[in-house]
Amino acid sequence: MKKLFRKQLKKGFTLVEVLITITIIGIISTVGLVSYKNYVNTTNEVATKQEMTQLAQVFQMGMATGDVDFSGNVTYENLLTSYKNVTGCDLPYNNQELTVVSTNKLQLIRRGVTVQYDLSTNKMTVNA
Repeated sequence: MKKLFRKQLKKGFTLVEVLITITIIGIISTVGLVSYKNYVNTTNEVATKQEMTQLAQVFQMGMATGDVDFSGNVTYENLLTSYKNVTGCDLPYNNQELTVVSTNKLQLIRRGVTVQYDLSTNKMTVNA
């Protein structure tokens, strides 16, 4: 009878083994979560940069053809009209995402990333 009872006890896990396993799972989860967060931030920054680059190329093409004029007071409505003149489509950003900082300088805020693009110098500034 004693041998039968001892065999049954050896089939389970000890408390120490369970705690070690939970600790290892916690460490792996923490590392994975931090890595995923960095991946998401990097992806958002790259996507917003690409969107701003495409937008700037459209406006530069419009300035070259004379369809876009940034002289004077530039507003979101001017950007919308200029974009539609060049592409034939509506601007894919609303007036809270795309703003004019100054003449020839646009700012796009998307996914928590702020990108400024100076059309006159073709320089992009990113603040994540």
